[in-house]
Amino acid sequence: MPSQHAFLSASSSSKWLNCPVSAKLESTFPNTDTIYTQEGTLAHSICEEKLKKWKSKGRKKIECSDKEMDEATTDYKDYVVSIYNSHNSPELLIEERLDYSRWVPSGFGTGDTLIVSDAGLDVIDFKYGKGVPVDPEENSQLMLYAAGAIDLLGSFYDFERVTLHIFQPRIQNVASWETTKTAILDWLETIVVPAAQKAMTGEGEACAGAHCRFCKARSTCKARAAQMEEIAAYRRRHLLSQKEISLLLNELDPIQAWAKELQDEALRQALEGAEFEGWKVVEGTSRRTISDKESLVQKLLAEGYEENKLYKPKELLGIGGLEKMCGKKRFAELAEVYIDKPRGKPVLVPITDKRPVYSDAVEDFSDMIKGGE
Repeated sequence: MPSQHAFLSASSSSKWLNCPVSAKLESTFPNTDTIYTQEGTLAHSICEEKLKKWKSKGRKKIECSDKEMDEATTDYKDYVVSIYNSHNSPELLIEERLDYSRWVPSGFGTGDTLIVSDAGLDVIDFKYGKGVPVDPEENSQLMLYAAGAIDLLGSFYDFERVTLHIFQPRIQNVASWETTKTAILDWLETIVVPAAQKAMTGEGEACAGAHCRFCKARSTCKARAAQMEEIAAYRRRHLLSQKEISLLLNELDPIQAWAKELQDEALRQALEGAEFEGWKVVEGTSRRTISDKESLVQKLLAEGYEENKLYKPKELLGIGGLEKMCGKKRFAELAEVYIDKPRGKPVLVPITDKRPVYSDAVEDFSDMIKGGE
C-alpha cells in the first residue's frame, strides 16, 4: 500500500483549500504516528488484500486476528463488489496512485477504490476511524481523487456521473454523494487552482475554522488564537441572548480542543528547554504497579492470608470486549435477547446530527431538575 504524500495532498486538502498558508506552516512540524493511524493503515492494507483476492478469484484466506477489523474490512469488500456489479463491464482499481498535477503542482494521492465504466465513476474511500463522521458531500479529498481518475481514465470511458462514497463501518456511516465530471472540472479551475497557487508560495492570511482540527500548527496558530479570544469576548457581557448561546455552543468543542493542544505544545517546548513565565515542568502523578505478582502472592500466603481473598471475582467482559472477541455481527446474533438498551438521556447536539429530535425533552428535563432537588 503506497505511503507517500504530496506537499498539497488530497487528504490535507480541506486545510490548504480553506487556509492556503497552512501547508507551509505544517511543513515546519514533524510527522507523528499514533496508534489510531497505525490501526487505520493496517485496516486499509487488509481491505486492499481482500479486494485483490476477490478480483483475482484467489482462494488464500486473508488472516486478521482482530475480529472487529476482519468484519469491517469484509463489509467494505462486499460494499465495493455490490457497486462493481451495478456497472456494465467496469474497471476496478485498488490503491491506485492518482495524479492531479494538472491543477495542483506535484499533486497526487492514492485512491482506496475506483470503479469506472461508461455509466460513471465511483470513488470509494474506507475510513476506519470512529471519532468524527466523514461526509462525502463536496468532500475535497474524494473530489481530488476523482480529478486524478478523470485525468487517468477520462479518455477511455465516456462518463459524466461521478459518485463519491464514504464507508466508515465502526460508526455505521455509509454515505454517498452524486455529482458530475463537469462540476468537478469547474471546481478544480475556480477553487482549487487559485488556492493551490497560494498554498505553494505561502501567500495570504491564516484562516481559522473547522479545518483546523487536524492541522499540525493548530496549537500555536495566531489566527486560531484570535478566534478563541473573539469567542472569549462574550465574557464581558452581562447576559447572553439565545442567538449568542447558539453561536457559542458551536464553538465549545474547538475551544476545549485548542486549550488542550496549547498545553501539549507548551509542554513539548518546555521539555526541549523553552521557558514560560510563571510555569514549570514537574513530575506528574503515577500509579503504583506490582512488578512480580507471583512472588507477592507467595509472600502473602506465607503470612497466612487466604488465597481466595487475594483475587477479584470472575467478571464477564464488557459488551465492547465481547464484540471484539466474537465480531459485532456474530455477537449480535448470540446476545440479542440478553441485551438491554435503555433510552438515552437528552443531549444537546448540532442541528446537523442525524438522530431524531428528542420528543420528551422538556418533560424529562423537568424530571431531572426535580430529581436533583
